[in-house]
Amino acid sequence: MVFSIHHTLGGPQAGPASWLASGGAGLLGAASGAPIITNPAGVLAALLAVLAIIFWLSQHERYGRIFKIIPALVFCYFVPTLLTTLGVTPDESALYGWVKKFVLPASLLLLILSLDLPAIIRLGPKAVIMLLAGTLGVVIGGPIALILTNKILSMASVFFSEPTALPDDVWQGMSALAGSWIGGGANFVAIGEMAGASSGMIALMIIPDVFVASIWMGTLLYLSGHQRAIDRWTGANAEAIRDLERRLTNFQERVTRVPSLADLIIIVAFGFVGSWLSFWAANTLHDTFENALTVDALYLSAEPDEASTSFAQLSKETINKNEVEYRLTLSTERRASSLEATTATEDSAARAESVAIETHTMVVESDRFATLAALISHINTQVPGWSAEVLPAIAGDMSKSRQLRAFGRTRLAVSGVTIRLPDPSHSTLWNMHSSMGTSTWKYIFITAVGIGLSFTRVRNLEGAGASKIGSVMIYLLVACIGAGANFRTIFEHPAVLLMGFIWMGVHIVVLLSVARLIRAPLFFVAVGSQANIGGAASAPVVAAAFHPSLAPVGALLAVAGYVLGTYAGLVCMYLLRWAAGVG
Repeated sequence: MVFSIHHTLGGPQAGPASWLASGGAGLLGAASGAPIITNPAGVLAALLAVLAIIFWLSQHERYGRIFKIIPALVFCYFVPTLLTTLGVTPDESALYGWVKKFVLPASLLLLILSLDLPAIIRLGPKAVIMLLAGTLGVVIGGPIALILTNKILSMASVFFSEPTALPDDVWQGMSALAGSWIGGGANFVAIGEMAGASSGMIALMIIPDVFVASIWMGTLLYLSGHQRAIDRWTGANAEAIRDLERRLTNFQERVTRVPSLADLIIIVAFGFVGSWLSFWAANTLHDTFENALTVDALYLSAEPDEASTSFAQLSKETINKNEVEYRLTLSTERRASSLEATTATEDSAARAESVAIETHTMVVESDRFATLAALISHINTQVPGWSAEVLPAIAGDMSKSRQLRAFGRTRLAVSGVTIRLPDPSHSTLWNMHSSMGTSTWKYIFITAVGIGLSFTRVRNLEGAGASKIGSVMIYLLVACIGAGANFRTIFEHPAVLLMGFIWMGVHIVVLLSVARLIRAPLFFVAVGSQANIGGAASAPVVAAAFHPSLAPVGALLAVAGYVLGTYAGLVCMYLLRWAAGVG
C-alpha cells in the first residue's frame, strides 16, 4: 500500500523540439545503448588513459602546438564528454560521486597548504564584487530568459503545427536552477522545495544545469590560457594576481626538493585523512544542528500482540543526484497457525514460510508530505494494527507541509516510535540549516584546515610536490565532471537548453559590464562566475587553471556562494513568478 504524491511533467516537447530530438536520435543512435565500460574501475582506467594521452600529446614536438592555443584542461574536460556521448563511458557512475565526495576535498587541502593568506587579502575587493555581479546576473537572468524564450517559441509556432511553449510550471524548476547556479546542490533542492517544483520538472532542470554550465566552464578553461593577453586588451590591473604568483613561485623554488617515498606517502595521507575528517565533521555538524532544530512530532504505535512483531523503518533513498525520497515503512510479522506445529528438525525455509508479513510503505517524493493530517489519517484508517498521533510540539501547526527527517533509520522491533520534524519555533534557523547541506560544511571545514596548516611547517610539503599531487586529483575531477555530461542532451530538450543559454548569456553580460567598469582581470571574472554557477566542485578547478596558488580563492568564494544561494534564489523565484504571470 503506497501513500504518495506524484509529480509529472505535463506535455511533451513539441514542434522544433521534437524534430531536433528525432534528428539527434538518428545522428547518435549508435550511442543509445548501454555504455561499453560501466565498471567504476574500468571507467577510472579509461579516464586516466585519456589524461595520459592528452599530456603526452601536449609534450609532443609537433602535436603540442595545438595546446598553446587550447589549454590541455579543455581537452581533459570535453574528451570524456565525447566518450560518454559515443557510448564508451556512462554519464552516471559511482566513480564520479566518489571523486567529487573524497578526492576533491583532498585536492583542495593539498593546494591550500602553500596558501599565502596575506597575499590573497591584498587581492582586494574585486573578487567579492565579481561574485556579487555573477549572483545579480543569475537573479535577473532567470526572468529575462523565461520571457525571451517564450517569445521566441511563440514566433516559432507560426512555422510549426505543434505548440512550442515551455510548460506552465517551468518557473518552479527555474527557481531550483537559480539556487543551484548561485549556491549549489543543497540550494537546488531547497529552492525547488520552496517553489513547489515537481520531480519531473526538477529532472528537466538538470539538463541546463549540467550542459549549459559545462559549456561555460569549458569556455573559462580555454580563456585561462590567454589571461594575460585578455587583461592587456581590457586594460585590467592584474598586478596583485601576478604578485601572488611570483611569491608562490619563489616559495616553491626555495623549498623544492627531490621527494622521497616518505614525502609522497605523507602528502597523500594528509589529503585523504583531511578529506575523510571533513566528511565526518560535516555529517556530525549537520546532524547536531538537525537534532537541535527538530522536535518529537509524530508518534506511531502498534497494537501489542503475542503472536506478532511490529517494525517501523524510516529510510532515505537517493533517486538521482538531485532528488531523494523518504519512505516510512510499517511492517507486522504474524505467526501463522501452523508455526506451533513445526518441530526443531524442520528446516529454516519451512519456518520462514510460516511467517506472514504485512508491509505498508508510505512513499513521499521530493521530500514532502501533503500535510501531517493526511498522513495521520492514512495510517489510522488504512494500516491495520497501527495508529498515529501528533505530539504537542506540532499539534497547533498541522496544516503546513513539513519535511520528514530520517530519524532512526535502522529497522527496529517496536511497540511505538517517535518521528522528529522541524521545530516551528525555529523556522528561520531551519531554513538556513536546510540550505547548507553536508557538502557545504565539508568544504568549509577542509578550507579552514588547509588555511590553518598553511601557517605551520606542513606548508613545506609544497617542496615535495603537494600541489602537483593536488593538481593530478583536480585533473581527474575535471575528467569525471566532463564524463558526466552528454552532447546528446542538446537534441533532446532544445527549448529548455535555449532558455538556459539565454540565462547564461545575461549572466555573462552582467559580469563583463561590471568587470569593464572596475577593470577587473579575467581571473576575477572567471572565479566570480564559477563560484556561482559551479560552486565548490568547480570554482577551485577554474581558479587553479589560472595558477595552482589561486585555487583557495575559488574555494572561499564558492563557500560564500552557498550562503547567497538561498536568499538570492528566493528573490529570483519571486521574479520568475512575476515573469510567468503567476499571482
